Amino acid sequence: MKNFIFRHFGCIAIACIAGLGTAACDDSDDDSWEPGPAVPEGSMGAYFAEGNTTELIATPEEFAADPTFSITVARPTTEGTASAAIEVVDNEGGMTVPASVEFADGADRATLTIDYSAVEPYRTHSLKLRIAASDANPYAISEGIDTYTGTVLVSQWVKVAADVEFTFSAIYSPVRSDIYHLDGVNLFRIDNFIGSGLDLRFSISGATGFDADDPTTWVGDVSPLSNVYWDEYGYWWLIDEEADDYASWTIGDAAVAYVEFNPASGYNPISFAKGTLLMTAYMFQDDTNAGWNYVRASWGE
Repeated sequence: MKNFIFRHFGCIAIACIAGLGTAACDDSDDDSWEPGPAVPEGSMGAYFAEGNTTELIATPEEFAADPTFSITVARPTTEGTASAAIEVVDNEGGMTVPASVEFADGADRATLTIDYSAVEPYRTHSLKLRIAASDANPYAISEGIDTYTGTVLVSQWVKVAADVEFTFSAIYSPVRSDIYHLDGVNLFRIDNFIGSGLDLRFSISGATGFDADDPTTWVGDVSPLSNVYWDEYGYWWLIDEEADDYASWTIGDAAVAYVEFNPASGYNPISFAKGTLLMTAYMFQDDTNAGWNYVRASWGE
């Protein structure tokens, strides 16, 4: 994403430099150091490929038509046929997981198909898998890892507020959107959020006694979950996840170059009991048309 790419480097060994007069490393704990397990001889170094679905949400219709999803497993070579054993670490929903995944000769990718037909609807189920140690290499640098963690939920989006008017800044005209609730859980969606063409998924944080079946308990703060980037100051920016960049669009003849929100200000409450939403947003069009504004919405009687 432009302008806010961060790189994380882990497990970097820093060597002691001799001859500087003072020892740079403390070797007092050398006796307690233990090496990690050796990579089994003949291990193919298989791993779960990057980009696998980690949050599956299916409607009852999709669930009935095909209660399966696929995970891609990769290996660093394409030579020969091979089988990588799969270990189940956690399986809340009683999903059916094959004991292994098969690589065809000439292929560095294989498909692991999970059957989730046994899961209970309207409840989130977790699944954690691991490539067996005999077929993995935890020390290899790859674009994936040897464990997979995901969730499965069978539910449906229910419209709970239609044609809601969102107002913000005198520069921009009001925008109308529908608000949906994912039946059975604390998850909501605003379609075409403030005219951006992007949907904003969010949960309600700080809600006391939240009951997914009782809208009068849906009171708290908007906690965004999609098309969002959090910066180090506690602000979040609306982004286009597919384009991997700031969300920018036009409302009528007025352009929105970017928008950021300040939840730390305390001005991001939502109440379905009252039918109101208020958020603090910094709308930027250009150097002369920018500033903090309230995004407001109300619905119901």
